[in-house]
This record gives sequence, structure tokens and C-alpha cells, in this order.
Amino acid sequence: MRFQLTEEQLTWQQEIREFLREIITPELLQEAEVNQGKTQVR
Repeated sequence: MRFQLTEEQLTWQQEIREFLREIITPELLQEAEVNQGKTQVR
């Protein structure tokens, strides 16, 4: 059984991606990386 994305699903994914991009600001990404770095140091 082959999995095929319909045009509707593709636009939906794109909208979600853009939506997330608006929420996840560079500041949040930087903070997440810093927290990840702290975890790795331990």
C-alpha cells in the first residue's frame, strides 16, 4: 500500500509549518538550544 499525500494534506502541512514558524521565534529557538546544551553537559 503506497502512502500518497493529497493536495489538501500538503497545503495543511504547509500552513502548520508557517504557523509554527510564527510561534517559534528565534529567541525561543536560542533558549531551547541553550537548555539542550545544559542537558548535554550533565
